[in-house]
Amino acid sequence: MKILVILLMFTVLIGCQSTGNPVDEQFVTIVIKHTEPEVWTANYKLTKPVAKLFFSRDQNVFRHKFFKFANSDFMIKIENGKEIVIRKDGSKFEEFKFSFTPYTDFLKQDYEFSLPFSDSSYAIYTGHFSVRTEHHDKIKEQFHIVPLKKEKLVFDGKSFKEQQIWVPKGDMESTYIYFGNAAPTESAQLGLLMDPGIPKWLKNSADKALPKIFELFGDEFQYTPDPTPFVIASAGDMNKDKVSRIGGGSAPGWVHFNISGKGWKKPSKDLEERFIYVIAHEGMHQFQGRANKDYLREGWLMEGSADYFSQWAMYKLGQITLSRLKEKISKSANQCVSILEEDPYILGNPSKNSNYTATYACGRVLHEAIHMVIAKKDPKGMISLWKKLYEKAKSNNGYFIPKSYFEILKEMGIKGSYINAAHEFIYSKQGNPRESIKNLFDMSGLKYKLRSPKNKEKGQQFIVL
Repeated sequence: MKILVILLMFTVLIGCQSTGNPVDEQFVTIVIKHTEPEVWTANYKLTKPVAKLFFSRDQNVFRHKFFKFANSDFMIKIENGKEIVIRKDGSKFEEFKFSFTPYTDFLKQDYEFSLPFSDSSYAIYTGHFSVRTEHHDKIKEQFHIVPLKKEKLVFDGKSFKEQQIWVPKGDMESTYIYFGNAAPTESAQLGLLMDPGIPKWLKNSADKALPKIFELFGDEFQYTPDPTPFVIASAGDMNKDKVSRIGGGSAPGWVHFNISGKGWKKPSKDLEERFIYVIAHEGMHQFQGRANKDYLREGWLMEGSADYFSQWAMYKLGQITLSRLKEKISKSANQCVSILEEDPYILGNPSKNSNYTATYACGRVLHEAIHMVIAKKDPKGMISLWKKLYEKAKSNNGYFIPKSYFEILKEMGIKGSYINAAHEFIYSKQGNPRESIKNLFDMSGLKYKLRSPKNKEKGQQFIVL
């Protein structure tokens, strides 16, 4: 098949180093072409030569394992833990090309490079192809996507039968591009691409739950995500692994989740609950304003609230009972204690090596306690706080700021002693996390008891009543 490469030269000022002179401008056209069932090529064309090219998403070092350059003069060099495209002789370059195959290994604190579908089709994440200069300037980019003959492309909730151009816009800096024959469906709340290999019982559950969850969030928060979220549901190997796995991710404009393992083949209340939780948790991220770059520091707010509201939505929609909801609150409290006793880091300032799970569990516990406190004045509790966060974000270009959370509590008339306790819980190192959570629960009026440890449990366990 012949490939038609259209190089569009467009001009945009780049970052603070741009002077407005065209000589300072740098752009790249990236042509991603599907050439064989499990082989793609990526051709980069820059507007001016460089000696080094860094990949923008550099949390993981993995591309050198399977990017195969068409010209042996090129290589990926690993320097200070970063992957860099260079010529072996050190000379400058404007264009290079490599082939690659699907890469499905887990990437720490990042999105999967490719999502496998049961029919051997794949969704590829554009973010792992984005590049920047040596001075950390992200290069303005445009993707040309070329499918196989008779293959569909799906992205942004739409299906295409021939090559397309995708340009990052606004907060949607990257997305998943699907190459295959599955067709998306649309509703007022979201677009959905469902792997044909997902079991019918689970597909029926998703068809019912997804629109209701997004509608509930939209109605309660009086907020409509822009762009409309596009949900990708994929299924990995359903025969090989006995363990039933599910994972997911979310960024402005899209949500994805993937299942694998034999257990999913038969209807299961436990697996259905896990499935709905992931949908609701990742879906909630579409209702958190603009994505902030300093995500680690905001985990307690963003991931903690996603856990809080996902479980609230599941209860509200009848997916779980009140007793089950209390079990989940108890589990979060005990998980928070367990992690922070082993790794007593500051929740509002974790390092890349911290056990990030604590931001989910501890944040979820804090939001539950905060809800109880607010509900004494306003029955909507955390819903009201969240709507006020949207208002605060308007003056900050749409971004949520953690300090706004505490400012709003003050504006809502919450006692200073409780605000201080909540602030200290997030921004002080937890020497005794169990006592800190007891203090939050006691001040909020949430009823609980402490149970003596059983089996491998360490210390007394929270049981929410």
